[in-house]
Amino acid sequence: MDVSGNRDVDGQNVMMFKRHNAINQQWDIVYLDALEAPLKDGEWWADWGMYVGKEFSIVTKMPCERYLDIRDNNVVVNNRSGKKTQKWVFDYTSRTIINVATKKSLNLNNNQVNVSGTNS
Repeated sequence: MDVSGNRDVDGQNVMMFKRHNAINQQWDIVYLDALEAPLKDGEWWADWGMYVGKEFSIVTKMPCERYLDIRDNNVVVNNRSGKKTQKWVFDYTSRTIINVATKKSLNLNNNQVNVSGTNS
């Protein structure tokens, strides 16, 4: 994923672009709560390196550290708001990343990143 035009501003679109390793293509996955107990079988899916069903945010490594967010069905970056549109979970059944607010999956379509329904 790529923050379009390398512009670190609220509402900037996120798109797919050829890998060039610039900071606008670097992201952190930040889980929203600490683990309270030892993991049970199935909670960590090592093949994908994600916790199943555990909420996280996707944060750009650009200077303002904006959060992946939803505007209509488009994926943009915005300052942290704490809203569910900035929260995501990994769904084991569909093998997709789903937005907590919309229940839609991240989708790649003609170099654009958006959300769409999933079959989970």
